[in-house]
Amino acid sequence: MSHYLVYLIAGLVLIGGCGPQGVGGGRQRFRFENHTATLIWVHSVRGFRHDPACGPLRGDGGDALLTFPAVVIPPQAEIIWWKGRNDMPESEVFTTTIDFSTIPKSQRVGTLTFRFSKGDKWIADFKSKPK
Repeated sequence: MSHYLVYLIAGLVLIGGCGPQGVGGGRQRFRFENHTATLIWVHSVRGFRHDPACGPLRGDGGDALLTFPAVVIPPQAEIIWWKGRNDMPESEVFTTTIDFSTIPKSQRVGTLTFRFSKGDKWIADFKSKPK
């Protein structure tokens, strides 16, 4: 009887994976928002197991939503980006470091949102769905 339980648990792990939220994993949503008139290209976000890069992000309210298996939020991440619509930079490549260590672990719930705003500033926070 107990070997059936082992097979069941192994099957659940293979199907759903084991993430920080236990057997069955979970999902992490990443949202990118552009609050400027400038079209930008988000090439990569270093520091995560899965790279939540979104590619082009149009100006004046452009956004992108990505979903990945559950992730561990690193102490810091680096957003690699440039201005323009091409997958190869036509101008300067920028690297912006986001510090997650200032966000208490109890508040690291919901969609991780990266907002690009005036002055070429990136802000990151977590947004939960209203209950």
